[in-house]
Amino acid sequence: MLVDLPSQVSGYTSDPMMEMLARMTDGNAKPERLDQGVYVTHLNFNHELRSAGLLLSMYPFSAWESDKEYDPSAPDDYGVCDNYHQIIARWWEQLNVPDRRFVICLTQIRKDQQSPEGGWRWHKWGPYIGTGKPQCEYLYDEPDIQEVFCFHILELR
Repeated sequence: MLVDLPSQVSGYTSDPMMEMLARMTDGNAKPERLDQGVYVTHLNFNHELRSAGLLLSMYPFSAWESDKEYDPSAPDDYGVCDNYHQIIARWWEQLNVPDRRFVICLTQIRKDQQSPEGGWRWHKWGPYIGTGKPQCEYLYDEPDIQEVFCFHILELR
């Protein structure tokens, strides 16, 4: 089930290097709660959860961090969406197991913040589950998509 973060999780205040990286890439080191268990964070937020001893798995549905055998039908643990409601709708069954604790971390990627040379590319961030129709390699070049969110479903202890 989706659970809120403990109150002591507030950003990279104990690791100045990670806080600097978060501010350079996303502008904010503090998670912003959108809904129960759903937060807008920076791309490296999983490292804070790990250092706080809260992270059980970055890949709760796949075999990446466990002794589980690889299952090609396992749902994705990360990807790109238009909004968090798409994640909840798609993984409703997996996210509502009573004895498991999940958080969804989102990082906003906006077209108007992209450089015309390089920038954010679709293929590096997992499957896109949104409703748009990506047509270009870079978000900057997309004619109809203004923003997306990289997401990661994390399992807490």
